[in-house]
Amino acid sequence: MALDINYGTGIDLGIFIGCWTYIRDCANGFSVALWIKPNSQPNDSDLRGVLGSLTGGVTNGFSVYYKKENGFAQMRFTVRDYIKQKIYLITKGHFPSTGEWAHYTFTYYFPSPTQGPILIGYVNGNMFPDLTVYTISQSHPGTECNRLVVGWFFTNLDPPTTTSPLTEYADVVIDDVMIFETVLTGSEAEQLVLQVN
Repeated sequence: MALDINYGTGIDLGIFIGCWTYIRDCANGFSVALWIKPNSQPNDSDLRGVLGSLTGGVTNGFSVYYKKENGFAQMRFTVRDYIKQKIYLITKGHFPSTGEWAHYTFTYYFPSPTQGPILIGYVNGNMFPDLTVYTISQSHPGTECNRLVVGWFFTNLDPPTTTSPLTEYADVVIDDVMIFETVLTGSEAEQLVLQVN
């Protein structure tokens, strides 16, 4: 069943336990996959939360959201761990037109402390050709987060601030959401698209 998330609404799915409660407990990494169809395009600097376990800038977890910046709508994937880091993956210029479906898969894993975290993104089964990944070190570790929300998040995710109301809503249709406690390969991301088509 597809969820039509109109701007100004959102869904709090409540308690949702997974390894992302403390991200580095995901020994095999984790992946998030979903279909999205925008009902409208974002305005400049809008942050529109699609799906996430993050409910504030100081909690651990992940968030899938979109934003318009420098004239382009961008899908973004954010992971915050409890070692005072927030990691962003930005997909420049890869956002569907209004009324167009697109499938996104995002993966995260932490192979070793020396190598650091790795984020990978796929659109319609293909790895993004234009990705930006960057890490922000924060002054405090995050706290446990075990709620899953759809259609919004706090505004203090990008950039993080001390306080912010729960206001940043999506205007999209979302379908076939999947969360895996493992890293999906490129071929597995492609299969998620093909099994629907």
